[in-house]
Amino acid sequence: MVSRLFFLSAALLGLLTLGCAPSGGRGGSNDDCTPGGTDVCTCADGSESTQMCGDDRNFGPCMCADADMGIGGEGEGEGEGEGEGEGEGEGEGEGEGEGEGEGEGEGEGEGEGEGEGEGEGEGEGEGEGEGEGEGEGEGEGEGEGEGEGEGEGEGEGEGEGEGECRLLDDFTGQIRPGAEVPAGGVPLFGRWPANYDSGLDDVIAAGPGIDGEVAEVQVQVVEATVTATMFRSENVPVPPSQTRFWLGDGQATMEVYLDFNDAEAIPPFDIRVGQRLSFTVTRVGQFDGVPQIQFAANWVLVSEDNPVSILDAAAAPLPGDVGRIVRVAGTLDGAGTPCGGSSTCWDMRTLDGWSLTFRSASEFVQGGDCLTFVGPLRAFAGNLQIDTLNFDWYFRLNLGR
Repeated sequence: MVSRLFFLSAALLGLLTLGCAPSGGRGGSNDDCTPGGTDVCTCADGSESTQMCGDDRNFGPCMCADADMGIGGEGEGEGEGEGEGEGEGEGEGEGEGEGEGEGEGEGEGEGEGEGEGEGEGEGEGEGEGEGEGEGEGEGEGEGEGEGEGEGEGEGEGEGEGEGECRLLDDFTGQIRPGAEVPAGGVPLFGRWPANYDSGLDDVIAAGPGIDGEVAEVQVQVVEATVTATMFRSENVPVPPSQTRFWLGDGQATMEVYLDFNDAEAIPPFDIRVGQRLSFTVTRVGQFDGVPQIQFAANWVLVSEDNPVSILDAAAAPLPGDVGRIVRVAGTLDGAGTPCGGSSTCWDMRTLDGWSLTFRSASEFVQGGDCLTFVGPLRAFAGNLQIDTLNFDWYFRLNLGR
């Protein structure tokens, strides 16, 4: 049985980095440690994890898992265990999942077709994981693995099938009504009405306009919708989903990048997709040309289970779409190249004939994979990019390679 510690460390390491370099700072040794940056560290048991740079420009303690955690399958992150839960393409596990998958084609596993394969039950184990466990067995159509797999993380969706790469129509990433925190919301394919204006465009206009600079502001945001979050883990004092999430309305989108060491900035309730939030922005930064909300106060949860706009990207998105939730499907070219931390970048050829960069720290993703991605569109060095900062954002279809 694979150790659950291995997958937690892989998830934390891969998910706490941003772009082709860590967002909000590049990390590194204490000599050039930038607040918000991350770096690899070693736990007492010899496993790898990550540590983050604090405001004093020194790295904090290594974020290691508890020694009594259970055994996970191949999903990276926390599963919810005992084989029941929402599969939505989360977690590949070694579990003998027998059920139907979502990948088109007829092969085994979770691909659209039936058969034995790596169903959502993540792993053969019987223990239970914690966290966002998506993929725990009898899921929402993604392969009903019979093993009591539990997986340790958000799980990486995988299915097996035969035939050509196809879009998984039913896969909507984190946007799933009734899902566990931090997933939620209702998929809305298309744009919100233009008159839905929460004030995010005013926040952007008040930003510094220069990378690495910050602007102290006082801007009120009213009922912005949470569109995506980082993964959730109970093994660190502040779950990453509480301090790193994305907001949108009919006018603009923004990333929230809060200091996890500053309790005053963190919302006092669990952040989840589909919420509408009101708050006062007091600090705006910028990284690689993209504004970030870095401090806010007076957080109010207005409502939950609201529609979340998804851009079905049949044509290449525009730079103005950065930050929006996009749905794309395609194939990864070649072996990929290292692109910061433990991540690898591939050229992803979409089914609609255009390309963009796909970046992931997953050990399971490889060249030739057919992927459906539903998550925030990002950019690095002027190039459009999608990242697996949360493994809930993609589903991997193995075409029998």
